[in-house]
Amino acid sequence: MAKGMIALSTVFVITPFSTLYKYLSVPVPTIRIKRTKVANRSEVSVGDAIRFKFPTDDRPAVLIHLEPGEYKYGDYRNESQVKVLNNDEFVAYDTICTHLGCPSNWKSSAKELPCPCHGAAYSAIDGTVLKGPPPRALPKIKLDIDDNGDIYAVGYESGLPLFGMESIAFEEETNE
Repeated sequence: MAKGMIALSTVFVITPFSTLYKYLSVPVPTIRIKRTKVANRSEVSVGDAIRFKFPTDDRPAVLIHLEPGEYKYGDYRNESQVKVLNNDEFVAYDTICTHLGCPSNWKSSAKELPCPCHGAAYSAIDGTVLKGPPPRALPKIKLDIDDNGDIYAVGYESGLPLFGMESIAFEEETNE
């Protein structure tokens, strides 16, 4: 009889917590990333950039046509390094600063993406923090360039979660 009473009282104690857990544990929303045409190679001059929206219609991103030359990369807290590009190359980033969410911009003369709010700057090569307070790199967008020169954003190479969207999971669209 005592064992039955203990078991019953345990059920009465645990049940409210399991109900509360179910209420509080909301499933993580998922956004399916769609292959998004950004531009054609011919539309972005070497050294220039264009803005676009990715992965949603309200999320700013930038496509940069890097010119050959030297670029800093790697987090400044661990000593930045220099990489030499021998050919022009395309890269793309989410432009929301990982510090407090200000929009960063491409600055071709400095070959970096500065954030105007707190003096931060990101590498054009890999999005790492070159200076300032951001805790992590800018998310780098994965690109696909077809035979016609059309450039598509297809997912992320690095840097998730996106600032302000930390509770959202991203899933790349598959062509099945």
